Amino acid sequence: MKPDRDQIDRLGFEVWADNAIVNMMENLPPDCTGFSCHDDDISVQINLVGKDVVGRVRAYVPGYGWKHYERTIRRACYDN
Repeated sequence: MKPDRDQIDRLGFEVWADNAIVNMMENLPPDCTGFSCHDDDISVQINLVGKDVVGRVRAYVPGYGWKHYERTIRRACYDN
């Protein structure tokens, strides 16, 4: 996945980064505790920390430079 300037302009970087985090989360094996994907222009990391999923995105977006985003999501299996 490369940073897509048109999508980032349309959605905003935060929404685009959320999509990158969710896409990676959907592909994690059930017993995985973390995963990272790196390229020259983007780095996406997912870590399971207790009841939470912590997602981080760092991307070089032409015209904007380096952008960073982090989000913590409560895993549904711990909502009860």
